[in-house]
Amino acid sequence: MSYSLPAKIDGEAQLEDLLSTPTDRVIASLERLPGDILILGAGGKMGLSLARMLRRASDARGESRRILAVSRFTRPGQAEAFERHGLETLVGDLLDESFLRRLPRLPNAIFMTGMK
Repeated sequence: MSYSLPAKIDGEAQLEDLLSTPTDRVIASLERLPGDILILGAGGKMGLSLARMLRRASDARGESRRILAVSRFTRPGQAEAFERHGLETLVGDLLDESFLRRLPRLPNAIFMTGMK
């Protein structure tokens, strides 16, 4: 799934689509990353793009895997934006130890958390 950049980006939806388009190398890299993926701190600036890219790369490989986005999702409609793209969400605070203990044990985790 290679792509070329357009001369002009006509809006946020097109930009998000471009940012989440997996390259051939991203698709191939999933061979070395079998199983479901947990993205911690997915509600940040890059989380939706990354999660969508992983979903699209997995789909391109014909694989069925869970992509689970974990965050507090504090902005209205934020979790729903993930779910519209076939991504699972889990709402909670990663500083809450009881929440951490309830996280599913998936074979792969991406740690994108930060504190301001």
